[in-house]
Amino acid sequence: MPQACLRTEPQHTDLYDKVWLWMEYPRPDARTDTGIDLVARTRVIGEYVSIRCKFYGETPLPWLRAI
Repeated sequence: MPQACLRTEPQHTDLYDKVWLWMEYPRPDARTDTGIDLVARTRVIGEYVSIRCKFYGETPLPWLRAI
């Protein structure tokens, strides 16, 4: 779902021209998974951004409310 949001919501499509799941990201070497969920390429200068996605459900955990 976060990948779809980054690909379709106007505030994100203005920023990113491509969004991959980490396992689909075309990388030249076989890096291991380091907690990255998505990789996006910025539209204007072509930088790559690593993105972590978290979902905590409708009721936040007690410690999360403090953040």
